[in-house]
Amino acid sequence: MMTVEDFAARHAGPESDGASADFFAAAAEDRLVLKQCGACGSWAGPQAACCPRCLEVDLGWAPASGEGEIHTWTVVHHAPPPFDEETPYVLAEVELAEGPHLQVRVLGIEVSALRMGMLVRARFCHPERGASYPVFVPAATAR
Repeated sequence: MMTVEDFAARHAGPESDGASADFFAAAAEDRLVLKQCGACGSWAGPQAACCPRCLEVDLGWAPASGEGEIHTWTVVHHAPPPFDEETPYVLAEVELAEGPHLQVRVLGIEVSALRMGMLVRARFCHPERGASYPVFVPAATAR
């Protein structure tokens, strides 16, 4: 079972752009941020261009809890390099406590132990190259 530290050591992080800079800057500080609507207070994912509730474009970054639950997942059995040496691994859609969903890598759990509704928590990878980014682990093991 791969740890967050092992995963970060093996993989470069994504490249940050202007739209995602604040998201990745927060991840570098072990913080998860999401967009929040200035008009109605609704939460949106980091990629949102407008509020999903009122369509307002006044979205700011706000601290999120980093807690969520697994909504669905897939187990990858065949992957391109460099991920081919890690199969099988889990990609999941996590519904965050604030409401938005993120598609993330889940570490620190055997595939057979996955359950819908399983509580997970963000941890952060700090690779040597590229931006820091969140992955999720079972809440019981997150520290």
